[in-house]
Amino acid sequence: MNDNIIKIKKHVKITDYIDPAKLIKNGDKNWKCLSPFSSEKTPSFYIKEEPTGAQIFKCFSTGTAGDIFSFLMEFENKTFPEVVQELSEKIGIINEYSKIKISQKKYIEILNKVNNKFKFLLDQEQSVKDYLINIRKLTEETIELFKIGYSNDSVLTFLTNNNLDLALSKELGLIGESNANYYNIIKNRITIPLFSKDDNIIGVTNRRFLESDIYPKYINPPNNTLYKKNNYIFNLNFSAEHIKKADAVIIVEGHFDFIKLYQSGFKNSACILGTMLYSGQIKELAKLTENFYICLDDDPAGKRAIIKNTKEIIKQGYNIFVVELESGEDPDSYIDKYGIKEFQKKLNNAKNFIEYINSQNEDMIELLEDISEIIPKINSTIKQQFWYKNIKNYIGIDISKNIKKEYFEQIKSKPLSENDLIFLRLFINSNDEYKSLIVSNLKTETENGKLLFLKLKNKNYNISFSDEETETIKLLKSKTPFTKDKIEKMIKQHNEKNKIKSCLTKQMS
Repeated sequence: MNDNIIKIKKHVKITDYIDPAKLIKNGDKNWKCLSPFSSEKTPSFYIKEEPTGAQIFKCFSTGTAGDIFSFLMEFENKTFPEVVQELSEKIGIINEYSKIKISQKKYIEILNKVNNKFKFLLDQEQSVKDYLINIRKLTEETIELFKIGYSNDSVLTFLTNNNLDLALSKELGLIGESNANYYNIIKNRITIPLFSKDDNIIGVTNRRFLESDIYPKYINPPNNTLYKKNNYIFNLNFSAEHIKKADAVIIVEGHFDFIKLYQSGFKNSACILGTMLYSGQIKELAKLTENFYICLDDDPAGKRAIIKNTKEIIKQGYNIFVVELESGEDPDSYIDKYGIKEFQKKLNNAKNFIEYINSQNEDMIELLEDISEIIPKINSTIKQQFWYKNIKNYIGIDISKNIKKEYFEQIKSKPLSENDLIFLRLFINSNDEYKSLIVSNLKTETENGKLLFLKLKNKNYNISFSDEETETIKLLKSKTPFTKDKIEKMIKQHNEKNKIKSCLTKQMS
């Protein structure tokens, strides 16, 4: 083993990173405490000192174990070289990772100088500033706080004139290279710097400004020793303390979503630069809170992202809430259109994830099947039981058993409502192209109605209908399929009838 590694293990203790008031003696040279990796009430984190003087740990809450390097890689979400560098500096030794630190300083120097140039160019381009202020509704203070800039077509010239390393600049994504020749790639685009937790600029994202720009809307920097996409959370240096104070984080996917929320007072936000929330990002945020509010774009891609991201959050055992905006809106556009108070209402009305699943109608069974595969991977059996119990209590399905059998084969004694009979009659007797028309205009009211609808909808499952359901379908089936005109007429009659019934009920009360 490397002598420096041995020296670090001997001189740097795991207990140095834990509040002494929270450490409980557990023998002569051993300790225990509440896990720094999860929320718990009973200590499950044990530290033992070996004869060499090195400390090792075992966390029974999360299942992780190891030495000081393993601890800091998990606790601070850092790579092994980063931890070695940090601890080497702490005890004053030189190691083979020093060159990484030197190159990082060169990166940061280039990024600072280039970003200052971008800020200068923004002040020269009034049309871009007008766009940010009048169209994107950002204040001068916000533009300055986040050091937003603009690049025309002069990055390469600026780098050359200032004797800045072109090879390193290419690694940072500031310029491109082809056939040993460098060229500009950030042309007529808005620039948004990416900050580290210690306020250094570690990359620059650029965003399309001109309609004629054929490149992607956003271009993020490539992975390098400073910036790792899967671990990075956009400008967490601004929001970390606010997340901790609120004990909740609002997850958004776009730079301007984050910036607009921050400007509007929702400073406990986090931006993941895309639709995928990675394990490293979740671990980083979980140091601040266990309450995740997912607020992604309300479009098919956004809905798919909600499902992908919640799986990983569930696996790590945290609480999930879904903030649902109007169709086609994202947090940025929603605040512009409806205002801060209305967005606050959306937050207040966020559904916990079990409520969200229950509201997904025909997609509900697929979601439950996905979750049933994730829950056994949660390290805490208590949290596993939390999910099983709450899903059973709220939705009525025991997902620790066979979901299809539990749900599709259950027979409810409660009869179908008049509304459900009309809905199912229309659904059974319509062509496939008209089914969405019915589903978007009418809803089931009873559990029995929802059950039968799901069975009819999910043809891919080998579902068996009960005798009672088979008889109902026979009674509702028409000799000829309904036409679109017939469907629209029945929907209109039904809605008008319900409207009259509602008015009468109000008058009587």
